[in-house]
Amino acid sequence: MHAAGGAAPDPIAADGAADGIDEWARFFLAVRWAQRFGDLPDDLAGRTIHIHGTDDPAPVDGAEWLLTMRTDGVDVEATHAKGDVALRGPANDLLLALWRRRPLATLDVVGDGAVAERLLDVARF
Repeated sequence: MHAAGGAAPDPIAADGAADGIDEWARFFLAVRWAQRFGDLPDDLAGRTIHIHGTDDPAPVDGAEWLLTMRTDGVDVEATHAKGDVALRGPANDLLLALWRRRPLATLDVVGDGAVAERLLDVARF
């Protein structure tokens, strides 16, 4: 049952969900955040989050990102690299968690989960 009272929606295809994650990271987080709110909080500066899609087969353009926070912005790389925390799961679940439509507990959180929780608490669009 969906929160609105009907059946839960079908999952987003891995390619579409990965595209949505990329847009969330590169546009909403890396660009719109600064335009709307200014600098990121100091406690996020220098922290890194690795987002890792686990779909098989993987989306055509891949499903891995490394977010490196600075006070004055966010660097986003499409790469596999170790972060302070890794968020792992199907691209659909990752996308929904980044938009706070699913709890982080629905993902495999490896490392300092407080970093991911803090970013998602701050990244409200």
